[in-house]
Amino acid sequence: MASDNLSYSRTSNVVKTLCEPCISTGKENAAVSYCLDCDEKFCDICGNNHTTYKASKNHRLCKLAKALPSDAVHLMRELTACASHPSEEVIFICIDEDQPCCNKCAVTKHRKCRQLETIEQCLNYDAVRDDQRNTRPSISWYGGVKILVRSKNHASREHMDVANARISEKGNQLEKQLEALVKDEAQHMVFVAESHDNLKEYLQEVRSKIDSAFNQLHTQLPAQYNAQAQALNQRIQQQQTTADSLRDKIQEYQEKLRYVKKHGQEKHMFLLCREIDQAMKSVEEDVRTLENNKTTSTIDVREYISIDTIANNIIKSLIVKKNKPDNRRKVENRESVKVRKLTGEQPENNMSDDCDCWYYCE
Repeated sequence: MASDNLSYSRTSNVVKTLCEPCISTGKENAAVSYCLDCDEKFCDICGNNHTTYKASKNHRLCKLAKALPSDAVHLMRELTACASHPSEEVIFICIDEDQPCCNKCAVTKHRKCRQLETIEQCLNYDAVRDDQRNTRPSISWYGGVKILVRSKNHASREHMDVANARISEKGNQLEKQLEALVKDEAQHMVFVAESHDNLKEYLQEVRSKIDSAFNQLHTQLPAQYNAQAQALNQRIQQQQTTADSLRDKIQEYQEKLRYVKKHGQEKHMFLLCREIDQAMKSVEEDVRTLENNKTTSTIDVREYISIDTIANNIIKSLIVKKNKPDNRRKVENRESVKVRKLTGEQPENNMSDDCDCWYYCE
């Protein structure tokens, strides 16, 4: 193969370049020439035969020392190979579609195109469109296809040199731009790593605030309970005291009735019953008041906002999201972590593919 620059001779320990056709037949003849078109090395006999065959008589042979590197040959083949017909070489440039094409393309895909030029014409003549020239090009035909032949201008080698310089300069600019881009991406990777540490710090801050709020509740709720329990206990004790006093009065009245019944006369019983009857009306009114004011209150913890709702709101209030920074801001001034308060904006769970990580909170 052409990629094998050196071959080992089986009859000696000398490393030499062998004729490739001879190798395929089991012979070991030293190569002396090289075909630029086939990328193949020949001995004297095979080289002479190669130039006499009909398929290869127009091939270019040179001394082996002037043979191109194999990778250079492959590159040249790739440049001249037709994209639609890999076995064919490109010969024309279609001016209408700005595409290279081979003979097959010229008589098929580009048959209706108005302007086709051979690559040799492009190299030796000024290849511009009709509307850019004052001189009218002449037309010739190749295989039934109209070919544009322009009036000869000064050699286009100068144009090629200018184009080559322009492409090289553009390539250098793009290379520098890509180097800056890679550097920027590497720096941004550092920002992403820093964002992870800042995220942990921010979560610690959030937890500290939540713990502080819980500790405040842990202090406030028992204090509220103690105050309300004290007031409620005082009221209960007052009710009990009043009820005990009324019960003592009733027992006193009943004791008087038993005493007068045992020791007194009918007039004494009459007067006592009259007195107790008047007093019992007052006691009955007081009992009715106590009954109406009977303690029914209990002490409960009321949730104006459900604890589950609070927990869900805490979870939903913070999301990690990529953010697209202002394009006018330089990379070195970029901050890796931001906390932004959203007003009337609902956090989205989907994540775009733009830049910095931000921590949003409502």
